Amino acid sequence: MRRRYKAHAPARGLPEGVTAIDAGTDLLAVLGEVAGAERLVLIDAIQAGGEPGTLYRRTLDELLDCAAAEPDWASAHALTLVGSIRLARKAKMSLPPAVVFGIEPGDVAFGEGLSPAVEAALGPLLDAVLAEAGGC
Repeated sequence: MRRRYKAHAPARGLPEGVTAIDAGTDLLAVLGEVAGAERLVLIDAIQAGGEPGTLYRRTLDELLDCAAAEPDWASAHALTLVGSIRLARKAKMSLPPAVVFGIEPGDVAFGEGLSPAVEAALGPLLDAVLAEAGGC
C-alpha cells in the first residue's frame, strides 16, 4: 500500500508544494508519479561500511558509482534502489534531478523497530531532508 503526503503548512512538516510518497520497496511503481517532478529526494537504508546511524547524501550518479559492483537484483522480486534506478535508465525513463539520503542500518535482520543508533539519527535525517526540500 502506497501512501501520499501533501504539504498544507510548513510547521515542521513538508514545505508548501512538496509531496512525499511512501514507495515502500517498489521505486519502479512510483516512477510515473515522479516523472514530472522538479526534483526528487529519496530516503533509504545504505550499507556503506559506516557506523550505524551514519547519514549519507548522494546524487543518483554518485550512488551508482559507489554501488558499481552491486548486482541489479538477486531476483525479479527483489530490486534494490540501485537496481531500480539502473533499470529505469536502461528503459529510458525520465527521472528528475535527484538526491538520495541514506542512513547506515544497525541491523538488517528481520524484526521490528529501529536500532538505537538509527533512531537517534532520525532527527538529523529529517532536518537534512527538509533543508533539501526547502530548496525547491
